[in-house]
Amino acid sequence: MNNIKPQLVLFYTDNSLLSKANILSEFTNCFRLVEVEPAGMPFYLRLDSIGLAIISSNFKPLYISEIYANLVSRYKNLKTELLVQLIKDKNIAKIWDLMAGLGKDAFIMASAGYEVTMVEQNPMLATILYYALNNNILPKRNLHLVYANSIDFLGSNTDTPDIIYLDPMFKESATSKAKKEMQLIQILTNNDSVSDDVDLFNKALAVTGRRIIVKRDNKQAPLVNTPLPSYTKTGKIIRFDIYNV
Repeated sequence: MNNIKPQLVLFYTDNSLLSKANILSEFTNCFRLVEVEPAGMPFYLRLDSIGLAIISSNFKPLYISEIYANLVSRYKNLKTELLVQLIKDKNIAKIWDLMAGLGKDAFIMASAGYEVTMVEQNPMLATILYYALNNNILPKRNLHLVYANSIDFLGSNTDTPDIIYLDPMFKESATSKAKKEMQLIQILTNNDSVSDDVDLFNKALAVTGRRIIVKRDNKQAPLVNTPLPSYTKTGKIIRFDIYNV
């Protein structure tokens, strides 16, 4: 898998946590384990007796369990989820989420009964997802995680999904409830996207069996100039552009 020299830091607060820290770091091979809390870093992960937390000067320690705390209420109200309403199709079984991020949309789709593969190329986000899946924060049912560049994943996989789901990062309005979450992702990814969104879309178009769904801010133009979306489903802040194959 991605042979990247470890540049990220995972600080474990007690020797009893070393084994768990090793398992986390080995998932991406991008983390340096330290026993002493680092200083002067923009962000790092901390594993303590409570759990795994993101430490940053931009916000107070944020435990991974807190990130997903509101998903319980969303699970109980799946019928109100725009994405669930959009996909509702007994012939749809397999979905690839090629820009998984924190995996919340993938969770919603999996909770609705679809088999969802989350592909995430950022080692910090991938590790957060891995921890959430393996510590009863995100349920494993119907959810699968792959740490890889999405374009590489498409090129090396001979399988055909029913739907490919793309969620490129976008700037939300100042009043948006999700703004903090987007800021978190931008901090963790250092605002750097490895793969080109348009290139990924074009490659996905040749792979998917039925359709591509692209999540956009309502104020944004479609991700690509051509083809035009087959149709759209619009909410208060976001919309989904659907491309039927």
